[in-house]
Amino acid sequence: MIKDFVSKKPALFIFNILLSVVSMGSSAIGSVIFAYSFNALNQRNLAKFVQMNFLFFAFSILSDVTTYLSCVYSKK
Repeated sequence: MIKDFVSKKPALFIFNILLSVVSMGSSAIGSVIFAYSFNALNQRNLAKFVQMNFLFFAFSILSDVTTYLSCVYSKK
């Protein structure tokens, strides 16, 4: 199945791999930012906490969108 997908649509296969890498990377970055945001909250820096949570949500949305696209393109 994978061999057929790679041989018939190599560009789509490479695009799917790139989407997967972006998805996993943005998820990891979002998790690190989330940890730092709680550290800011412990230091009683509410403004930094809110800013970092917005970044966390942005990376989470990016991760979800790229994961969805990766799943959609892997079915084609």
